[in-house]
Amino acid sequence: MDKFFNWLDDHGGRRTWAMVILALLLAGVWFWQQGPTGEDRLPVVADTAKLIKTDAPDEFAALDEDKDKPTEATVHVSGAVAKPGVYTLSADARVNDAIQVAGGPLPEADLDALNLAQPLIDGTKIAVPRQGEAPPAPAPGTVGTGSTGAGAVSINAASVEELQKLPGIGPAKAQAIVAYREAHGGFRALEELKEVSGIGDKTYERLAADIQL
Repeated sequence: MDKFFNWLDDHGGRRTWAMVILALLLAGVWFWQQGPTGEDRLPVVADTAKLIKTDAPDEFAALDEDKDKPTEATVHVSGAVAKPGVYTLSADARVNDAIQVAGGPLPEADLDALNLAQPLIDGTKIAVPRQGEAPPAPAPGTVGTGSTGAGAVSINAASVEELQKLPGIGPAKAQAIVAYREAHGGFRALEELKEVSGIGDKTYERLAADIQL
């Protein structure tokens, strides 16, 4: 080592530069040893991958739900129409659309007895009554007047505000009725109203004369 430094003394300023270079090399080696290794970096990559894998399904959840929604509704149109029968329409069609597809109403049809704006429900029957005809009690899955009056509230089409006009129905129960029909694609029978939270047999009995599908 002395010979090395004597050689540097003989060569003037080279000794100073050599010491500076040596110090930089030593500092570089130290920082390299103290820095993160490849193994230390792996958890960070793994965590990032985990986040991507966890978040990805949520982005497509809404798309999956849309795929499950029906795109068509098949209904049976009977009574005072030109061409009674079974017809398939788009899922967003209304009772009036089904009547028109069935050839339109006959002159003696009592359209005021129906809610023409009611959304179609797959598998239901639309019974168009004649004027002066006593409406029969509707079978489950039938869109008709049943025992309700002309001012009956449609549990399939009424708004939250309109539902609150019914006896014993406040804001909470009205919201529950709307939430239930949206979750189940509408009511298929009046008695199904008893499946709504907060509506039991007694409440249903009070409502029966004032509601329709």
